[in-house]
Amino acid sequence: MGVQFSPKTQAGQLARLKALLNADADKNYRVRLAVKNTSTACTAKNQDGTWDVILPAAFDVTDPENADIVLGMVIHEDGHHLFTDTTLYEKAMNEQHGHILVKLLNAFDDIQQEHRKRDHRPGDSFMLSKMYDGLVKCGFYRVGGEAIGLAMMAAFYTGHYLTNGYRAFEALAKEQNMLLRSELGETLAEKVLDIARQTPSLTSTADALRLARKLLQLLLDAQPKPDDQDGNDSDDTSQDAHNDSEPAGSGASDSSNGDSSDTTPDDGKADEDSSSDEKSDSTAAGDSDDSDSESDDGTQPQSGSGEAGDGESGDDSS
Repeated sequence: MGVQFSPKTQAGQLARLKALLNADADKNYRVRLAVKNTSTACTAKNQDGTWDVILPAAFDVTDPENADIVLGMVIHEDGHHLFTDTTLYEKAMNEQHGHILVKLLNAFDDIQQEHRKRDHRPGDSFMLSKMYDGLVKCGFYRVGGEAIGLAMMAAFYTGHYLTNGYRAFEALAKEQNMLLRSELGETLAEKVLDIARQTPSLTSTADALRLARKLLQLLLDAQPKPDDQDGNDSDDTSQDAHNDSEPAGSGASDSSNGDSSDTTPDDGKADEDSSSDEKSDSTAAGDSDDSDSESDDGTQPQSGSGEAGDGESGDDSS
């Protein structure tokens, strides 16, 4: 049985969660916490040094059934405060195909920051694992996606399982990777999973960005060129990999990580986004075989959980 919250008022419960977010001495209660109608948890750093953390209203913070999920989301967002370089999200957004790159960055950044958090507070990895158990059980994370979204979630599930040992993603990674091979072919799928297998070596947001660029380039290079499509006009963009739309199932969430990306610097909004020490030999997952809410003026790109977004495949965490 997971942690159980007493049925207190929302204000009282939020005060307790806010205290957890401000537990580090150098924060000095500079983290603000609110509940809004967003699809996932997210976080944003303001120019004055404060942080805004948003929890999705769908998970009632006073409901004991949501205890593990809500606490895990808060711990996940705390990991972004400690181990995410938000300036790199802004940099990524300004690159070609920036909207897609940021989603991939958030997926890999979720993995690295949660891995580093186990050394900061070893008990947090257990609570993050409980959160993902709950999010998978309620369908927030599931198998699916198309093209880039499909590959992103395969990398997210596989990377989290191999790097952080989350058992909730073991079966999900197997199923997602089977779909990946079926849709993209064995050769391309293996190249995607080879990139996912590099996640245990990530130690910073900069490392996560390098891996995100690598995956994006791989997927763009694999897209059919107009001249290769028989019967299609040369200006047909129906299969253009540069399309920034979010494919279903691409939501790696930050702890609420739905969209495999927790950060979305678009228009000052945050995109949606999620361990035990045991690491798998990669048989199951990788073997060959922080929100949509408006940010205050002057905020930097936001991070979410879930790592990869809302349960439909996507981005942010939290």
